[in-house]
Amino acid sequence: MSKARELANLGNAYSDGALSNRNLIINGSLIVNQRNADTAITSGWPVDRWGTADNRASMTYQRNGGAYSKAEGFENYLRMIVTSPVTRAAGDYAVIYHPVEAYNIQALKWGTPQAESATLSFVSRSNVTGTFGGSIQNHDGSMCYPFTYTITSANTWERHVVVIEGATTGTWNHGNGR
Repeated sequence: MSKARELANLGNAYSDGALSNRNLIINGSLIVNQRNADTAITSGWPVDRWGTADNRASMTYQRNGGAYSKAEGFENYLRMIVTSPVTRAAGDYAVIYHPVEAYNIQALKWGTPQAESATLSFVSRSNVTGTFGGSIQNHDGSMCYPFTYTITSANTWERHVVVIEGATTGTWNHGNGR
């Protein structure tokens, strides 16, 4: 079995045999929210470790919960709401991001010939179907690994799993930065 397939089966970014620190995402379940008491914001940090940005100020972001998320097995979710519809042009963005501390990414050995793949898994729910995108990038944005995922059914929670091949080139921070 290939290392990428093995990692995809585990659902973790890497496995060193230990049961801890296999997931590089901190607060993925959005339990910790010390920043704004679930208030909707237009940019910034709607929940601990999760940032947002929108250069057209057309969205609000907010941690939510509810019966339908609980039915899917999770308590909270990060909601992105269109507040003023705009036609997006090249260079426009509306994003949710999670900066991973550089110390935590070192085990993947990115930027070396021994780089290991990472698996990103998440659930989404949207009132529109189609192909959407995301990316993983290094601290200064000079290395970017885009991916797409498809929402096939409107108003339904769907699970997505994306395997990102290890970056054998480029510079990846080693320290407490991003």
